[in-house]
Amino acid sequence: MLKTIDILFIFILVTIAGLVLKKPQYNWDMLPYMAIVISLDEDNTTTIHQKTYDAARENIPPDKYAALIDSNNAYRKMMSQNSQKFFDELLLYHSKPLYVFFVFILSLFFALPMASVIPSILGYVVCGWVFYIWINRYVDSRIALLISLFWIVSWPVLDTAGLSTPDFLCSAFILAGFFCWVEKRNLMISITLFGLAVMTRLDVGLLLLIFVAWLYYDKEIQVRSVGLIGIFLMVMCWTLIWASHYDVIKHFKVQFMDPFSAKQNMGFVNYLSGVWSGIKASRYSHFSIFILFFLMPITYHVTHKIVIVWNRLNICVMILALHTVARFFLAPMIEDRLMIPHYALFVLFAFSFSRKLDNSTEPIS
Repeated sequence: MLKTIDILFIFILVTIAGLVLKKPQYNWDMLPYMAIVISLDEDNTTTIHQKTYDAARENIPPDKYAALIDSNNAYRKMMSQNSQKFFDELLLYHSKPLYVFFVFILSLFFALPMASVIPSILGYVVCGWVFYIWINRYVDSRIALLISLFWIVSWPVLDTAGLSTPDFLCSAFILAGFFCWVEKRNLMISITLFGLAVMTRLDVGLLLLIFVAWLYYDKEIQVRSVGLIGIFLMVMCWTLIWASHYDVIKHFKVQFMDPFSAKQNMGFVNYLSGVWSGIKASRYSHFSIFILFFLMPITYHVTHKIVIVWNRLNICVMILALHTVARFFLAPMIEDRLMIPHYALFVLFAFSFSRKLDNSTEPIS
């Protein structure tokens, strides 16, 4: 039964989502996703290119469209003028099949630019609601409301909601998957949601592998768990088949060069230089702010010589922290749009120590 405070949060969340939908970001990535949807019925690269830019010009504000073909931006200018170069860029965007499917379905009812941003809005609403339900298990409902409002209007979260990317949809699957494992103790649904996340962004397969590796180590996945093993193998096989079909694997290689650079190989020294540059850049990112939530309870327990009990929520945070480090060394940069579930779990982790052990804070045996 929903309480008045719950209805208030839903109202605020949906209102903010509506405002974001009314004025989305119209980021450049919108164009390739629109082109992939158009390519489902069209084979000619020139026609795909023309229809994509025509749909953008007809359905978004003139100033936003001008930014997409900005003559001062060499890359955007080239993409708007060279249909073959633009078509070659679509290879990377094929690695988000479930998002493309959602955009295709939505394009039957909405203009393509709008259809490309609606999945982000839906992901924003789902993440906001899951976060609100989850934080309510740790603090008083009024405090939970304030923390939830802080989270849904924080710049990296709100900014990502207006992007035409699969990131928030993927984040919704990940956050809901962790919630089902931690609070509902339903591993089958959790693995299924992670599978959907991988289908939304293939690179999330790394997170799924780390999660399944922990489950195997903790003996939560056993030989008799045929259903879970089947889902995991099906998702990973489908991922590899899809990736090999579109040859998207090469786009997950570490690349530091400018798109127009003639350099093809990076030496180890340049790699280390890129890692160091990424570390320095992350100091001034939103990641630094949210990492404080992660460090606060750890610092408190260490300074007061209190043993941190390993429970499911803590394990989730450790998995995400490990995933962040692993992904960073593969591609040394921290992007807010890819860190939404991490930011949510870091905040939940900080406030989880305010209640006594029960359910999700029950120690791991």
